[in-house]
Amino acid sequence: MEVKDFRYYENRGITLRSTPFASLSGRCAMKPRSAGHLHVGGILVTEQPPKEIWITLAGQIDQAMVQRVFQFAANATHDQIDTVHLLVQSGGGFVSDGICLFNFLKNLPINLITYNMGNVSSMAVILYLAAKHRVATENATFMIHKTHASPNPGATASMLKEIADSLDIDNARTEAILHESLTLPEEKWVLHQHGNLTFTAKEAMDFALVHELGNFAPPPGAPLYNITPSP
Repeated sequence: MEVKDFRYYENRGITLRSTPFASLSGRCAMKPRSAGHLHVGGILVTEQPPKEIWITLAGQIDQAMVQRVFQFAANATHDQIDTVHLLVQSGGGFVSDGICLFNFLKNLPINLITYNMGNVSSMAVILYLAAKHRVATENATFMIHKTHASPNPGATASMLKEIADSLDIDNARTEAILHESLTLPEEKWVLHQHGNLTFTAKEAMDFALVHELGNFAPPPGAPLYNITPSP
C-alpha cells in the first residue's frame, strides 16, 4: 500500500496534522479501503479502523458546511464508524441548510452524540438536535428565535408578501422540530414568539434539549478530526 508524504496532501488542498489528528475538507477524495487501515479524506490515519471518533465543527450553517458534513459522513460510514462525538460551535445560518443537516445526520447509521462547549444558536440548535444523545458544559448557552429577513430597500408590496410567506414556511419547519424535541413551559414558548430565547445548559436539561452535563473530552490517543472549510 502506498502512503503519500506531507507535500502530496498539501498540494491537493488537504491539511494533514500529526497522526491521529487530521483535517477533513470538502475537497478530500476517498481512497479505497485497505484491510487494517483507515483512510479519511485520502489520509492514512491509523493502522486499525477506529469504531469511535471525535469531530469538531464550527462556523456558519450554509452550503459549504453541508458539503463538508456530507464528505465527512461518507468517509465515516465507508470506514464503518460506530460512534461519532460531534462538537458544535455555531451562531446559526440558513434555514434550508440547517434542516438538511438535521434530517441527514438524524438518519445516518451512526450513533451520533452532539456537544456544546460554548454557544449553539439559531439553526445550529436544529443541527444539535439531530443526535439521540446531547451533551453540554455547565457554562454553555443556547439561543432560539423566529426566522427573520431584511428586505432590500425599495421592495414592493408583492415582494414583501413573498418574503413573509417564505418566513412563515421556514418558521413552520423549524417550529415542528423544536416542539417535537423540547419540553419548554408555555411561558417560554410565548417569549419565543416575540424575540430571542436564551437559556443555560442547566435550563436546557430541564427542557430536554440536553441530556447530560459534561465535556467534549477525547481520551488519550482517540482519533480527533476538525471538519475545516475548503481553502
